[in-house]
Amino acid sequence: MVDGKFKVKNEMSKKMGEHAGKLTVTNKDYTYEHKYTPESLNKDGMKSTLVAEGKMMPATNNWEGKVEYKIGGVDLGGAQAWTELQLDSNKKKEHVFTYSQNMKMENYHMGWKLAYGANAAKLT
Repeated sequence: MVDGKFKVKNEMSKKMGEHAGKLTVTNKDYTYEHKYTPESLNKDGMKSTLVAEGKMMPATNNWEGKVEYKIGGVDLGGAQAWTELQLDSNKKKEHVFTYSQNMKMENYHMGWKLAYGANAAKLT
């Protein structure tokens, strides 16, 4: 109970080989996340994951979703790189594409993120 109101949250998850799904239901929204970790791209120090997530908010007749691909541990001759590509969208058609890059070499770490909102014509 929070602020005199009851909050309910139920989670169900299932992992089947390279796939994992998680459904979260609250009294305000429903969220489903599906994670795919392909065995062929997760060996020799590399890690790769594809995640899709959708959220519905029936009380406000709204929804949002995202798809992201992450790959990391790529050896670049002493340095390692991690890359993430993500696309977010919602009912208002506010689409945002994000590209993130991180590099690590011994004690040095460098990263940057580029986000572009298609409808806002804005680059961050």
